[in-house]
Amino acid sequence: QCKAISNLSQKDAIEIDMQKLALPKRLAFMSGHVKAGIELYRLNELEMAGPHLMHPVSETHESERKHLDKLGFNQSLFVKITHALEKNIKSTEISRMLVEAEKNLKMLSQNAGGDPYEIIKFLMAIALEEYELSFRDGTIIELGEYQDAWGFVEVSKDHAKRIPNKIKSRELIKEISTLQKYWKKGPLPVERPVDPLILKRSIRNIVSLLNH
Repeated sequence: QCKAISNLSQKDAIEIDMQKLALPKRLAFMSGHVKAGIELYRLNELEMAGPHLMHPVSETHESERKHLDKLGFNQSLFVKITHALEKNIKSTEISRMLVEAEKNLKMLSQNAGGDPYEIIKFLMAIALEEYELSFRDGTIIELGEYQDAWGFVEVSKDHAKRIPNKIKSRELIKEISTLQKYWKKGPLPVERPVDPLILKRSIRNIVSLLNH
């Protein structure tokens, strides 16, 4: 379902595809990382939150942010959040900034537009890729990827709310919420993560809804 996935390794596919992705999908990709980071920050998992919250600010992820400034991207706000994170400032002390960051992402998404059906399909494919990378022999081997996948599912729910057909929108939100429950503690690690095959079935149901 995601044409980005080719003969390249999964990690490379995600990296290289970033150069070619349309802006709405790039924004959705970055937002998935940020959502995971903000949630982890609120859970006082500052070390875990760090890599995810670097996406809006670091040079490494600059390609994700191309042209976002034209849509109202408030990079200085995200810089302040990462500085607070580096100083081990608790999330309760910057709760207003975290809410503002979420509002900024929401505004960017509205301004970027894009087909919510296509964006959700993209996010589902990437979420499954990341989850499969995170999982081996019944355990989480790559925690960052497990958390990214959670973030992508979270963002897909936001895009389901954008769908004009209210019945379809409600159906999708319900299915995506069911999928999200497979992360038993949200982006936090668990001893017995759900097998990717179970996620794949749930994602197939979501994609089937999108195609009808």
